Amino acid sequence: MQEKGFFGSLFDISFRSFVTTKIISVLFVIAMVISAIYTLFFVGSAFAADSALGIVVLILSPLAFLLFVLYARVLLEFVIVVFRIYENTSIMASGVAPTAGPGGGPGAFDQPSPPAAPPAGGAPEVPPSGPSGPQSPTG
Repeated sequence: MQEKGFFGSLFDISFRSFVTTKIISVLFVIAMVISAIYTLFFVGSAFAADSALGIVVLILSPLAFLLFVLYARVLLEFVIVVFRIYENTSIMASGVAPTAGPGGGPGAFDQPSPPAAPPAGGAPEVPPSGPSGPQSPTG
């Protein structure tokens, strides 16, 4: 499938190409900016209420900022993982082998599976007949 541009994906009414994967980094930057503005507003409000409270909030606000950014990052990574699952499932369903796996190594579909080893003793193993195992000759 041919990769569409941003506007091609935006106005794709069949939803075959996704905008989210193209703008996820912009969404993360927006989340960081909103977090910074919110933190500054919170510190300013705390100083307006009481100077002692303002100092406490000023000390704790970097932790709150980091927690919010961490939350936004984990949420956006979850969204990307869902899209990557979709992409990999589409590749598997179409039967096309990926050119490289994670880290540039061979893909998961490039290597044939090893042949099944014969059971010990050389004789093929007979599966049980039925849910309770082999039946006795007497019934």
